[in-house]
Amino acid sequence: MDIILDIIFELLFEGAVEASRHPKVPKPVRIILIILLASFYLLLIGIFVHIAVRDRSIAAAVIAVFILVITVLAAKKTYSRYR
Repeated sequence: MDIILDIIFELLFEGAVEASRHPKVPKPVRIILIILLASFYLLLIGIFVHIAVRDRSIAAAVIAVFILVITVLAAKKTYSRYR
């Protein structure tokens, strides 16, 4: 069951990333996909920040910062080519 969910989420996530970059997809759809992807990453970062604050965990804070930096750099690299 875990493998099936992993495959489904990977297909959805990769499909959303590719569709958000593809010029044949209507612009409003691309904007919605970009907002959904950004919301997913913000949720993930928020979970790690919440854990870091609640448990006073430096490791969770480092993971949250790492995810934030990687996400910003990847988004900048990906979407700067399409402006």
